[in-house]
Amino acid sequence: MKNKYPKPSRVLLDAAYKNGKTYIKDVYFSPPFKIMQPFYKHDDYMTIICMSSSSGIMAGDHQEYELIARKGSKLEFTSNEYEKINKMEGGSATRTSTIMVEDDATMYYNPQPTIPFADSALESLVNVHLANESSRFIMKEVLSSGRSARGENFQYRFYHNLINVYEGNTLIYRDNSRFNPSMTDLSGMGMYEGYQRFGTLLLFHCNKDSEWIQKARTMLDEAPDIDGGVTAVPGDGVVIRALGKQSDSLDQLFDKILALS
Repeated sequence: MKNKYPKPSRVLLDAAYKNGKTYIKDVYFSPPFKIMQPFYKHDDYMTIICMSSSSGIMAGDHQEYELIARKGSKLEFTSNEYEKINKMEGGSATRTSTIMVEDDATMYYNPQPTIPFADSALESLVNVHLANESSRFIMKEVLSSGRSARGENFQYRFYHNLINVYEGNTLIYRDNSRFNPSMTDLSGMGMYEGYQRFGTLLLFHCNKDSEWIQKARTMLDEAPDIDGGVTAVPGDGVVIRALGKQSDSLDQLFDKILALS
């Protein structure tokens, strides 16, 4: 099935830093996307919301994101609503995200939680390019098992998401998540284990020491109806994975962990 739009749906966002403030150097978007007027959580930290006029991802859709944080800039990129992957009568959708973080820049890639409907299928690729050890990157992802209220847990065809993080020309992290309910019992041992939401929080070059990691583990242990763990990875990285029963609970817990000093 072909994309219902003449060309791939594309977002380009290029953020730079000048006179103590992050600003949009260049921006481009095509239907169904729209970039809203940015706002600032702090004087120098800009938040961008990407809106969509579509009811969700459809069969044949191809989305392309190109996000750039120039030297010294601080940027959060998020969406305005949950990402819905709609039912597909055959075919699939694709999404490619290319993220570049220059010297002494911060990129927080923070899309809203994803809900794959029954019979949906998505191939997603995220390539992150960090200039060096001063480039800070944070990514949050929460994946639902489906529309639980409709009894659609794990009824999608597949959800594939490959994340590559490079520092310079060196691959420092790869996460190849391939969820195929027809091939694997995703509700069973070693997978969702009775939960309905799976969350991942990635942090690179954010100066999180062993004391911070222990605080994050304590918060996970004390959170009701959530089970998870924290792992330090090469390249000054931290990976947090958690299972929960509600997307909002996981999302809010990750926000509290990020706020830890």
